[in-house]
Amino acid sequence: MNRFALARREAALCLLLTLLYFAAWYGSAYFIPEEMELWDMPLWFVLSCILMPLLFIGLCALMVDRLFVDIPLDTEEAVAPPLQATGTQGPAMNQARHGSDSDNSDADNKEPRRHEP
Repeated sequence: MNRFALARREAALCLLLTLLYFAAWYGSAYFIPEEMELWDMPLWFVLSCILMPLLFIGLCALMVDRLFVDIPLDTEEAVAPPLQATGTQGPAMNQARHGSDSDNSDADNKEPRRHEP
């Protein structure tokens, strides 16, 4: 699947969970009578400010664990070749830095490059 399609899908899931959280919070805060109590606190407060956030933190963790896909964010063109064990750069990097193979003949020598006038 395309990584942009995955990103859109995951963003839509996040938005859906956020809207569901808001609806649950609004419902528990405004549609529960003030007289109902739990643990000597109003029930609307316990639900909307204590239990609902804990529930949705768990739902968010579950959503990320089960529905989100781990994808590499680098493209293959952007990945540089690894350095050689001696600490010098590989021939591909020398070619990229110095130009074509004909210009690269001096790079194989240990002498510094000289520019002729």
